[in-house]
Amino acid sequence: MPGSSLFNSAESFAMIRGGHVDLTILGAMEVSENGDIANWKVPGKMVKGMGGAMDLVASAKNIIVAMQHCSKDGASKLLKKCTLPITGINCVKKIVSDMAVLDILPTGGLTC
Repeated sequence: MPGSSLFNSAESFAMIRGGHVDLTILGAMEVSENGDIANWKVPGKMVKGMGGAMDLVASAKNIIVAMQHCSKDGASKLLKKCTLPITGINCVKKIVSDMAVLDILPTGGLTC
């Protein structure tokens, strides 16, 4: 389509690692009130590694998390402190969930 752009995974990570990406949107299993994100390790599951999530949170200036607000058992996935392994510290700026759109305050805490 006119105006569209297509590229493969290797090119996308070259752009990310090269500092050419200002904004990234990714999913998360948990986000803390100060903007920490845990999104690469599922408890009890075998994983090969972090994948590209670490690159995304380390290279972009503006990180937005899109996620479900609660886990399958109804517990909030927005926490005072993440309980899963951390992908990035104090890096999330905004959370878009199925229940709310929240900004992370620079001093910590969430606001609608």
